[in-house]
Amino acid sequence: VSPLPREILQKISPVLASRLLAIAPSGRKEERQGARKTSKRIPESSRSAAVQNGADASASRDFTNQIKIGSQVFDIKPAAGKRKKVMLDWAKFKLVIPELDRDAGEAFKGLLGCVNFNGYLLLDNEKLATILKISSWLSLDADFTKSWPRGKNFETVNQDGSVNAEGFQNLANHLHHVFQVVPANKKEKSLGFVTLFTDGNGNFWFKISRGFHTALNESLSSLESLADIASKDSVPVQEREKVGALYRRLSAFFDE
Repeated sequence: VSPLPREILQKISPVLASRLLAIAPSGRKEERQGARKTSKRIPESSRSAAVQNGADASASRDFTNQIKIGSQVFDIKPAAGKRKKVMLDWAKFKLVIPELDRDAGEAFKGLLGCVNFNGYLLLDNEKLATILKISSWLSLDADFTKSWPRGKNFETVNQDGSVNAEGFQNLANHLHHVFQVVPANKKEKSLGFVTLFTDGNGNFWFKISRGFHTALNESLSSLESLADIASKDSVPVQEREKVGALYRRLSAFFDE
């Protein structure tokens, strides 16, 4: 069926033509022309700006060089051997520590880490999983305000093999310094842990170890020697308990 031209329709039935023309949607052509006018093409420059804005928004959410731990975001930097190192700024990291559980590091295997405290570096290039595991041990703000017995020797055994009560008590009263974080030396802005050492003959002293595992293993070994001395009846129970409490705390690192 072909539509009749208006001229032929007028000849066939002028009345019908007038009725049909009266209900026909007038201005359809004008509407189409208006629609074409309003649907202007977006200039290339505007489209480029829109894409650029989208890229900028995407960039703000780009975590290629960042990582989220708990509620905070930390920068990632290249490390030796094409590995990646997470820079844990202490001001933000200390906010995350209460949020972490013991197995938090399992999600970050393969990454290294480093704690930055006012420009001083602690545990530089240590496994991130290890840092997260011992994070509850760290209290850097308080540690820097505490002195510690640098260069002092504690004699806990007399020449006859008996317990030196005064020396043992002095050492027991300083055991809380183990794993205190302090500057490693005056030349470099690096930090280390106060570590307990012994010669195996009842003499003990504190020294700084930069490496976590060195600090842990040396302190545990020294505490085992100290526990042997503490087992003697002449050592007060409260001092014996200080040795045992620290040993349990440090050895808990190896617990599953």
